[in-house]
Amino acid sequence: MFKYVTAALAVICMGACTVAALPRTPESAGPQPLQGEPKQDPPKAEPVPPVGEKKEDGLWFKVPFERGEGSLRLCKQNGMLRADLDARQPYYAGNGQRDFGTLVDLMLTVDGLNGRHLLCYPSPIWDPRSQDFPPFRLEATWDKTTALTYVAEAPGFGAQADVKYYDTWKVTLYVDLRRVTVPGSTPASVADEWRLGLLMGNRAAATSWPAGLDTNAPAKSAKAMVAFKFSELPELAELENDPREAAITAETEMHAAMGRIRAQLQLQSLDGAVKEAADATVKHPNAVWARYMAWLLAYSAEISEMGKPEWDTLALLKAYVEAAPGQSQVQLNYLEQLLMRNRGADAAKHLEALLASPLCTGKKETAAGISFRHAAKLAGNGFLPEAEALLKPWEGTPEATKNDNTRLLYNQAMNDLSRLKQQWQDELTFREEDAKKKNPRLVLETSQGKVVLELFEDDAPNTVAALVSLAQKGFYNGLTFHRFVENFVIQGGCPKGDGTGDPGYRLKSEISRRNHFRGMVGMACSRPKAGTEGSQFYICLSDAAMVKNLSGSYVIVGRVIEGMEAAEKLRAGDKMTKVTAENLRDHEYKPETLPPLKNE
Repeated sequence: MFKYVTAALAVICMGACTVAALPRTPESAGPQPLQGEPKQDPPKAEPVPPVGEKKEDGLWFKVPFERGEGSLRLCKQNGMLRADLDARQPYYAGNGQRDFGTLVDLMLTVDGLNGRHLLCYPSPIWDPRSQDFPPFRLEATWDKTTALTYVAEAPGFGAQADVKYYDTWKVTLYVDLRRVTVPGSTPASVADEWRLGLLMGNRAAATSWPAGLDTNAPAKSAKAMVAFKFSELPELAELENDPREAAITAETEMHAAMGRIRAQLQLQSLDGAVKEAADATVKHPNAVWARYMAWLLAYSAEISEMGKPEWDTLALLKAYVEAAPGQSQVQLNYLEQLLMRNRGADAAKHLEALLASPLCTGKKETAAGISFRHAAKLAGNGFLPEAEALLKPWEGTPEATKNDNTRLLYNQAMNDLSRLKQQWQDELTFREEDAKKKNPRLVLETSQGKVVLELFEDDAPNTVAALVSLAQKGFYNGLTFHRFVENFVIQGGCPKGDGTGDPGYRLKSEISRRNHFRGMVGMACSRPKAGTEGSQFYICLSDAAMVKNLSGSYVIVGRVIEGMEAAEKLRAGDKMTKVTAENLRDHEYKPETLPPLKNE
């Protein structure tokens, strides 16, 4: 079961959270050295920490972000320091394979040389393959001489977050200063005068505050940190339930839910794992990981053809997108799923809203990256005019010609579009040739209506001979379609009805010049291009990328020329009541066959 989860996990890719060191504030220009005098570094200006505005509900600070001005509020509540952060930058839940996503690091110190990092990961993504559950919060110490050291003790703070915004998200930390034991402050004698600094974000978007703060070595920049007196902070009304304990309890419950999901996976119970994930989304509405797991598990079941109708993967993915809409890759996943379901109009509407959202407003590079990636998916799923229209306005722009982050995406999308347009043009040429030929046909009378297949005798003569011969013998009459994958294929022709049967022989693989498109008919096999074709065939139900990926590996034997609407209604269990061959050429249809493989 883990192999299915692993396969689906690879579909999702979000930014890493490791934060690079941020640039320092520009140094003031000092006097120029005299000619011949050794050059001296200009004196550094002393940092001027921000001064907060004291209001009835707290001490407020303005925090500048690339996407706008946010804020930090400090106050007292239930005897604790309460810090409310309003961040104006994209939120990233992270990538379960590499990191935990967006970070909030609240740095506290008394003497400036020693301090404590309060590290909070708002609603991180969880990967069930990892050996350890991700931390929702960690604590670490820092000083002037030693490296970061994690503290293994009772937590000094609890945190809660709301991340359901494109580029604005909020985090509240409840800090019990009695537990923040640093030089100058002990549980028995808590310091009153503190200094504070902040780091927010990940590799994709990060902000440190105040200006001049060295996040890697805060002891070197203590004078840049904000100074405040705990006793002078405004106090909010006391809450009946301890907010720190409530946050820690919620986190503990989430860890327990993660354990139950993992236990179900270890028992190979996908039903149980999906149910546990669905329950977690209800119990923890702000937990992005829960919505992520609910979708991921259902999707892994779908691609392994073990899903259930009630596991609506598109609805689960939409819930995940709505929980963290600032994650561009998740948005692209949702757009692709719409395309794969042939819902191009819905995808266009969602893309329009996305490009007009705060995620892209004023951010040409972000808008370009999303547009170019989606254009490639449009082309790959058969929406060629739509892909061309999306790329056209970007022609000649810096994002398409100069920007290293987007230029390659643009070129790739253009190359894909050109290649797929040529493939379709080739197919139209083939169809013009077919119209001048007398090609055999199979008429399928099914429980959903009549479907007529044109067979490409000149491209796969032996395979066509086999299908015609089987139809003439009545082999297909009464057989079922045993496999259906939405927007992919409907497959039938197995005498056992489960995909393991054959006509008593196998055929040489006749890989043709043609590519897979909606309505194409191909031959199922146990090993592509290895001569394992028999009686089973499939009908392509869309132009999705996974359909096109069959090209070059599977024998294309024909295409639907009548009754595609009926073919699209077919499901596993539907019957071929009668199959007949007509429009035959003037010769006997007798295939050359190979003996069945012994291990088949």
